[in-house]
Amino acid sequence: MRIHWNRAVAILGVACVGCGSPKIMVPDLPAAGAGMPSIERRPFAVDEEDRPTGYYFVFDVAASGQVVFWDQVRESGNIAVLDSTGQRVRRFSRTGEGPGETREVWEVNVHGDTIRIYGMGLIERTLTGELLDDKRFFTPELAMSYPGDSVDHWEPGVTPRAPSQDRTIYRAGLGQASGRRLVGVEDSVFAAAAKPNSAGLSPLSIPYISTLDRLFVGDPWAYRVRVFDASGATLYTLQPNLPPNRMGPRELRITREQLARRPEFMRGPDGKAIPLPDATPRLDTLERESTRHFTRNPLHIDEHGRLWVIGLTRDSTSVDIWADSTFLGRTLLQCFGARPGTRAALGPGWLLLECEVDDGDWPTELQLYRVIEGE
Repeated sequence: MRIHWNRAVAILGVACVGCGSPKIMVPDLPAAGAGMPSIERRPFAVDEEDRPTGYYFVFDVAASGQVVFWDQVRESGNIAVLDSTGQRVRRFSRTGEGPGETREVWEVNVHGDTIRIYGMGLIERTLTGELLDDKRFFTPELAMSYPGDSVDHWEPGVTPRAPSQDRTIYRAGLGQASGRRLVGVEDSVFAAAAKPNSAGLSPLSIPYISTLDRLFVGDPWAYRVRVFDASGATLYTLQPNLPPNRMGPRELRITREQLARRPEFMRGPDGKAIPLPDATPRLDTLERESTRHFTRNPLHIDEHGRLWVIGLTRDSTSVDIWADSTFLGRTLLQCFGARPGTRAALGPGWLLLECEVDDGDWPTELQLYRVIEGE
């Protein structure tokens, strides 16, 4: 069943938390129904000695409001736990190959009072740091979601040398090298999200989240989210009638600076200079360019089963919430989302964002929001 909203013309109420009123075109979406929570920013500041060396990259938030993040090579404990104000609660674990030690961490999930640390296997600890389990096994490098004791992973399979290989999402048991096929590029939304670039290279990640009985795949350019059952059969498509997304002033400035720094040549394997395409003509068209409605890690499922689509709209973070195929509402938050890393985490009653800042000693800050349910 494909959902079109052209027949339901209604004004989308947009709440902006902590910011002004950005000029955006009003999308054609159904009127908000019951079940839309409010999102309120809470004071949250991390002391300098507890900040990571750069971006936060991998983090999650517990039902208590405690924030957990991986701090890579910090000798004083590379798993940090902060309270809901940003103050240190504790640090534990260290870099290494021994029991409970981490070398590479791809995802940190908090389930109740248990932290699940995914990398070259699965390490489980309590929020107080007690080691519960340490299983070292094969884990797909392009893991996308961890429903239950399984992992959904992305096999791009497309390189300039092998352009005809399939691009597919598989589900495997933790520690297994193979699994059953879920979705492939025969689906148009998946194909759009997994489309190779001009060099023939597939993206390393696509908008995706899953539970044990639902799969969600997003096309960021057209804002389509396809919903499948656990077998990979299509259930419905979320496709609001939105105008093309455009860059805001901040994103325009950053993009112009990147284009200005772009080199004219690159070195080939024989050391010869290879001219790169001239990027300067693009400077005249940036304001008219269409951009993605959402980028890294945009899809999240909350404890009520609602889908959160977290995107970037005119330099603000947009939060769209859906209950099955019903759109509940949109909130804009004053956060220019971090380009690498996790970018957003949703826990029971909490939303955590990593946002880029213009000045200061660190490139980003964490913003913590309380999710307040209506009556």
